[in-house]
Formats: sequence, structure tokens, C-alpha cells
Amino acid sequence: MNSDNTDDNMNSDNTDDNMNSDNTDDNMNTDNTDDNMNSDNTDDNMNSDNTDDNMNSDNTDNNMNSDNTDDNMNSDNTDDNMNTDNTDDNMNTDNTDDNMNTDNTDDNMNSDNTDDNMNSDNTDNNMNSDNTDDNMNSDNTDDNMNSDNTDDNMNSDQH
Repeated sequence: MNSDNTDDNMNSDNTDDNMNSDNTDDNMNTDNTDDNMNSDNTDDNMNSDNTDDNMNSDNTDNNMNSDNTDDNMNSDNTDDNMNTDNTDDNMNTDNTDDNMNTDNTDDNMNSDNTDDNMNSDNTDNNMNSDNTDDNMNSDNTDDNMNSDNTDDNMNSDQH
């Protein structure tokens, strides 16, 4: 993955199989209500600016990086399960999904604090914000994606 770049299934400012940046996916809408979540609203399992079980926006989870692309999330990028400023089936930036919170404390991480496996702007076991992980580079290209480019199943600002 790459900072501000796309992972195997996503593109910066582009759409993934199940979501679109600033666009509407079959199961979600940017700043709209998805079956299980709402942008800047409360979903059955999440609250904006509240604590979720496993992660926080502006923090890194086992599989994600702030401003970096992980298999399951991207800041300002579209991953299979989440979008910054977009609504995915499982998480929203500025919203609380079962596994993350914006600027809040989760069981395994803290905003700008140290989690067991990750830290915002710190080093996680497998990734670093603005740093290089075994499988990713800041401002670099992953094997199957390019920033501001088109993936096999998605287009920037398109469905």
C-alpha cells in the first residue's frame, strides 16, 4: 500500500468494488445513511466522536495507516471496507464503526497515542504513518494501483 495511494482494491479518490469516493455505493452514501451507519450520525454500532472497539480515525489499526493504504482502509482513499468522508459497510471517517472512532480512544488504540499495535504518526508492527511498511511506501505505488488512476473495477468520481 501507499500513502495517498491505492491498495489492491482501491484508488486514491477513486472507487472500489463496493464504494465510491464522494459517490454513492450500493450500500452506502457519502454524508448519507447506509444500512448500518450514518455520516456524522449514529449507526447501530457506532457514534461520531465516540469510542469503538478496535480503532480510531487518525490512528492506525492492524491493517490500516493514516494517509496510507491498507487492505481494509485508506485515508482519503477508497478501500473495500471504508472511505474517508465516505460511508462503507463497516466504517466512516468522522463516524464510529464497530472497529473505529474518529479522534477517540478504542480498546486497542488512541488518537495520537500508542496502541498495542499501532500509533498515529508512530510505528506499528506492520506499518507507519508516512513511513514504509513491508508492503507499502509513502507516496509510492502498490502492485495493482496508482494514485489518481483507475483500478480494474473503479473510476475516480464514478460508479
